[in-house]
Amino acid sequence: RTQNRLDVPAKLVKAINAFLQIEKERGIGGKTEFVLTPTAKRIWTACDLARESQTPVFVTGVSHIGKTEALTNYARNNNHGRTIYIRMKAASGLGGMVRKIAVSLGISDKSCTANLLDYIQRALTADMLLIFDEVHLLQYTYRLASFFACMEVLRELLDNAKCGAVLCGTELLLEKMRAGEHKEMEQLMRRGVHRFPLPAMPTTGDLTAILNSLGLEFPDRKLEVTVKNVTDRPYEVLRQLAKRDGLKSITERLRYGRKIAAKRKAALSWESFVEAHCIIAANGEVSGNGGWE
Repeated sequence: RTQNRLDVPAKLVKAINAFLQIEKERGIGGKTEFVLTPTAKRIWTACDLARESQTPVFVTGVSHIGKTEALTNYARNNNHGRTIYIRMKAASGLGGMVRKIAVSLGISDKSCTANLLDYIQRALTADMLLIFDEVHLLQYTYRLASFFACMEVLRELLDNAKCGAVLCGTELLLEKMRAGEHKEMEQLMRRGVHRFPLPAMPTTGDLTAILNSLGLEFPDRKLEVTVKNVTDRPYEVLRQLAKRDGLKSITERLRYGRKIAAKRKAALSWESFVEAHCIIAANGEVSGNGGWE
């Protein structure tokens, strides 16, 4: 035992400084807050209708259009222990799905599937709303019939509880269910009277709401911005990103643009947005020949 103070390891200091730098950069860019866009409102309407009708409601749409953000925010704003958000996982099978539901309901998953189903059924009440997100992932499993088994178990749980549910996923969800519509999936498909297909890409209404929340107006088609000898039209950048990559690609450029502007002690502008777009696009390009002569 000694009274001498030990030096802090250099690796630890380096790791702490790296962590603090990332947190600083994150703080400068600011957090991307949830905005109730027209598409998000449609998803919230589906949730309200599921609770009211006490039936399963299907919400389907392409990836990165804001489904998960809308659902998680709905759950937070309508909780009181009666709105339960459950995110499905790929390759989990029936047992994995049941454990996921149990944990989301505050039930220990340290039991067999049959017992967990009994515990879940006792925990469910008619005034609950269950939100199942990424349901299409249940089809990625080693057993061919596992998806239909999972969906049938969900149907039985909902039938017995008489509660509402939102089943959300990509278009693959209904495609997979329609494959068994007159066989395994007939009962669930007939109960799911209300169906909410979402737009194929973020709409101008969605982007207008997000931009307005950040102090920007939706850009005119002819507006041009020049950054470092690169001239681009924000309207075209938004349109191409929305069509090709979805909402996240746009909100991340807005966040990065805010960081660029903040470092210059300025507000977010189309110039900083286009600069962020150029930086992100350049990062995605391959440079050099990979060492080949």
